[in-house]
Amino acid sequence: MKSEARAVERVKVFCRVRPLLQRERDGWSYEEYCQQFGEDGQRLDANDTQQPATDATPESSDDDPATFITEKGRKVIGSLTPSVTMQPDGHSVTFQAPTAAHGEARLFQFDGNLNETCDQQTVYEHVAAPIIEDVMAGYNGTILALGGNAKTALVVTVTPAVTEAPETLQTLQFGQRAMQVAVRAHRSALSVLDYRTLYEEMRQALDEEQQRFRQAEAAASDEKNRAAIAQDKLTKALLRVQHLEFELEAAQTATRHSSAPDVEGNDVERMKLELQQLVARHAQDVAQVKSACDRQIETYKRLAHEASQEWHEVEGELAGEKTQVLHTLQDLKEFKLRYFQLEEDTTERIAELVQDERDREKERDAALATVAALEKELKAIHAKMVEGESQREKLQDQLDTDFVPKEAIQQMEALYEGAISKLQARVGCLESKSSNRRPKTPSNNNSTPGQPQRSLPEVRKPGMANRAVPRVGRLVPGAKTGSSSRLNSGLRVSSRILQ
Repeated sequence: MKSEARAVERVKVFCRVRPLLQRERDGWSYEEYCQQFGEDGQRLDANDTQQPATDATPESSDDDPATFITEKGRKVIGSLTPSVTMQPDGHSVTFQAPTAAHGEARLFQFDGNLNETCDQQTVYEHVAAPIIEDVMAGYNGTILALGGNAKTALVVTVTPAVTEAPETLQTLQFGQRAMQVAVRAHRSALSVLDYRTLYEEMRQALDEEQQRFRQAEAAASDEKNRAAIAQDKLTKALLRVQHLEFELEAAQTATRHSSAPDVEGNDVERMKLELQQLVARHAQDVAQVKSACDRQIETYKRLAHEASQEWHEVEGELAGEKTQVLHTLQDLKEFKLRYFQLEEDTTERIAELVQDERDREKERDAALATVAALEKELKAIHAKMVEGESQREKLQDQLDTDFVPKEAIQQMEALYEGAISKLQARVGCLESKSSNRRPKTPSNNNSTPGQPQRSLPEVRKPGMANRAVPRVGRLVPGAKTGSSSRLNSGLRVSSRILQ
């Protein structure tokens, strides 16, 4: 079977709007209905024997918004307008969100629309019939599948209920994405037309062989008839020869008993000559007829042998054609079995793909939420980095402003050490002089009781002087220009102390 070029097509998507359920007519969403009545329609409270409300009674006459009195109390629905509206062109669907403003609607294009009133026959004619025709033409055909190497169709089912608007929107968006999926269909088997053509060709060849066989049989029968006729003629000729020989013997006997020997002798001679001539002529005719009959018999035998050979050949060809037809029918049966198995596997694979798609959508939503949170954290970290960078620049500027060179510090330390050592020597000299100049203290016996006692001048302890000296000319951090002025002032103070 020759392989055909694989044309690039896309998945055909049809949108079917299903009728409203009773709970949707009552204004219940699936989650609320399950919470109130359970999944089987019974109340979760076993003591409560009330059944769910079947008819919603609107309290207000306004159409938008609508208020219903239900078992769980007053229920307000935003709008009674269906969320899905089919357009007259038969290919467009309008989605109106219940929370959207008036006039805000989304338009979706599909390969076909199926309303609530269509039956299974209509669905088959619009969706499955083209797929079946493609399968009969030798292509693989799948329904409710995405992509691959087969003619593919997909039916998305939505509801016009306002309570199921989010799921309806997701389903319509899924159908739009499915229309973008490309497929490359190819023929995997002979089509029904090819099988019919092959069958007709084989049948025509068989009819031609049967016609030739009948013609050969007719020719052989004619030759047999002609051979029988020739054999009959030969038998008649032999009988005629025997009759003539009998007449000749009778004539010879009659001539012996004749009274006139001379006349009769002449007649006998003449009759003998005539009889010999007749016998020779008859023998010649018989030989010619026999040779002609022999030739005819040989020809008939040869034709019969050729016809028999042709018949055996035709019979062998017919047996081969029958075997080939049986193999073809067996291949067709196996193809049907593979097709049914493939359809079952495809259905299971579709269910798995739908579940995987839902799981991926959930993972994508979670990932998007995580990405949004990480983006917020990234923005906060970026703001902190900008703030830290500004603080670092301020600290760097402050460090550059308050920086004092190391050489100046070493010079000041050396100067302070020299000044302190000289100051300590000066203080020691002054203390020794003050101790030499100190007057003698009068005794208590010589003092007058009423005269007040004079106090001696206070002398600093060496430890106090040592603790006060290092604070002279101490360097205080400040501006860069002010550090040099403080250094100069410290030098002047040290020079004054030394003086």
